[in-house]
Amino acid sequence: MAVPRSLVRLVAAATCALLLAGCGAADEAGGGPAGANDADVAFATGMIAHHRQAVQMTELAEQEADDARVLRLAKEIKYAQQPEIETMSGWLAEWGEPAPSSGANVAGAEAGAPSAEELARLEHSYGHAFDRLWLQLMLAHHRGAVGLAQTEVDEGEDGAALALAEDIVNAQRSEMERMRRLLAGGLSDGGGGVGW
Repeated sequence: MAVPRSLVRLVAAATCALLLAGCGAADEAGGGPAGANDADVAFATGMIAHHRQAVQMTELAEQEADDARVLRLAKEIKYAQQPEIETMSGWLAEWGEPAPSSGANVAGAEAGAPSAEELARLEHSYGHAFDRLWLQLMLAHHRGAVGLAQTEVDEGEDGAALALAEDIVNAQRSEMERMRRLLAGGLSDGGGGVGW
């Protein structure tokens, strides 16, 4: 039995209306074709810069850490965050957004970013003093990352970005607990100090 043309037209019109309505809803939410909104873009952009700074700090620890547990933690952070940088850069490309430049600044103290003076102090530290300062700065850095990720959990829309944000919150809270334990007395005193 043939389907009446009027019914075919009605179904086609309804389908088009639904598709257009869906596109409009995504546009109003600030989303693009991939379902990302402004919070998703801000999360990826901010977290890339944040992770890059953390990776730089871990590379300092690979050269200067005195305690094997600090070195191990630094390597774990580096190997977790470098792939995340690449993943988030890929998302920004898919969303038609620019990735932050390699010299982009982290959002500042509210994101846990160490000041230039703190980083200079870290670079001129060695031994036990280096380990303690590195842990203090990385602990603050992780607090900032958890804040950035929690904002994404609260406001983002992209499923993959939300999942990564939740992973970051969980992983970095666990790492923060390890840092607190080391700072509370678990560090070996190798007799190192500040070199300036």
